[in-house]
Amino acid sequence: MAWLLLLPIWHNTRHKEVNMVQIFLVDVNDFEGMNRVWDNWVVPGHTPPRATVQANLASPKWRLEMVATAAL
Repeated sequence: MAWLLLLPIWHNTRHKEVNMVQIFLVDVNDFEGMNRVWDNWVVPGHTPPRATVQANLASPKWRLEMVATAAL
């Protein structure tokens, strides 16, 4: 799941401006790996609230989908 950090819009986000993130996982067994990526991405003291749920996504090729709200 480390490829997540390569997504330009996510990688270039000013971390402190993210207000909330919703994460939809196809397989709940990916939760630990997703948490490791999340912990490396967030700024200590500025961690936005996050909701993570298991869900069927629109494409069978996708492992997760994220909705991030930010104040730019």
